[in-house]
Amino acid sequence: MSSRSGSRPTASKAPRSPCMPRSPPRRDCSRASTKVLGPTSRGERPPGPTSSSLPRVTSHPPPILTPSSDSHGRNSIISATEIISYETSKSFFLDNLPMRDDWRTHLAAGCTAGFAATVLGSPADVLGTKAMQKHGRYAGLTATQIARKMLRNEGVLSFYKGFWPNFCRIGSFNIAMWVFFEEIKSRFAF
Repeated sequence: MSSRSGSRPTASKAPRSPCMPRSPPRRDCSRASTKVLGPTSRGERPPGPTSSSLPRVTSHPPPILTPSSDSHGRNSIISATEIISYETSKSFFLDNLPMRDDWRTHLAAGCTAGFAATVLGSPADVLGTKAMQKHGRYAGLTATQIARKMLRNEGVLSFYKGFWPNFCRIGSFNIAMWVFFEEIKSRFAF
């Protein structure tokens, strides 16, 4: 074969090392893909509507709506803590303090449950917030790496930043939830 003058020789790609991982293909999940169904290569029609001009829309949920194991872990910690601490504190208040089984006891037990859930759930909340950073000193690190770095640089109390606003949110929810739950339970005799 003759080479043309002035043309560049094509560079051949270096062979990929078997140790180098391939990066997964990127998907754009923000848009739905549209594919028009038509006859297959054998001339068969696909099942469904008879018109081959109907578009088939397939979409994937945006990544922000896809649950992750981190959020499942945090939700499990908080839910289990709320239920166990509510029942434990309610039975403690009824057995050891001169309290009746009324809304005051449910309010106190709900507040205790909210406090316990905030104490155990705050580290997961703080780690989740740090893990979502796109820029800064925690960007691109795993939850374990972030926890080690926070513990080394800032101490144990860094896991409880924003504790009181978080307690106001979780505590008020628990108070309302348990008071209404006990009222509904007593009215409908569950």
